[in-house]
Amino acid sequence: MKNPGDMSEEHRSLATALLAQEAIVSQDRSLTKEEKAQGFTCLAHDWYDIDLEEEGNRLLLRAEAMCPGYFKTTINQQTQADANFAFLVERLTAKIITLLAGNLRTK
Repeated sequence: MKNPGDMSEEHRSLATALLAQEAIVSQDRSLTKEEKAQGFTCLAHDWYDIDLEEEGNRLLLRAEAMCPGYFKTTINQQTQADANFAFLVERLTAKIITLLAGNLRTK
């Protein structure tokens, strides 16, 4: 994660809130593994939005570890059932593709 001095006050506040939300998702025993993976995906989106890709990457890996095959099947079912989640996944995908394209240009 970026050093706190490298982030705006707003981003520091958001980062603190995102870490707290991650703990809640992790510890909530009423959530299924699929719901937890979806929660981690939502949180990853927010990390990408504040330009902390490494944290977003970590949560996407955590979603896949929590629910193996999540990005092959389950996420598709969830996006079909929830238009808001579908929109979030579209934005997350666009952000990741933009980052990858930038990385490819610098190589």
